Amino acid sequence: MENVFNVARGRPATLIFTHEQGAAWDVITLDAWRDWRQYGELQMIPADTSDAAAKKAGFANADAVGVYMRSLISTHHDTLGPLVK
Repeated sequence: MENVFNVARGRPATLIFTHEQGAAWDVITLDAWRDWRQYGELQMIPADTSDAAAKKAGFANADAVGVYMRSLISTHHDTLGPLVK
């Protein structure tokens, strides 16, 4: 869904690393940016273009994309990184 949304807005697809064995979800996704300027260009995409891309990808609208992604992350409890105090 994330890549359909990005590509429909004229953005590059993300890199998706998946399991070869085990659980059925993605291990990690990565966006790549040439520089901060390219990242900032996201704000220049018209709202109607983003909404149409979101609907094409299966989201209710563009505002729902981040909420949905965070809902998936909130159930993630097996991080291998160290505790940050």
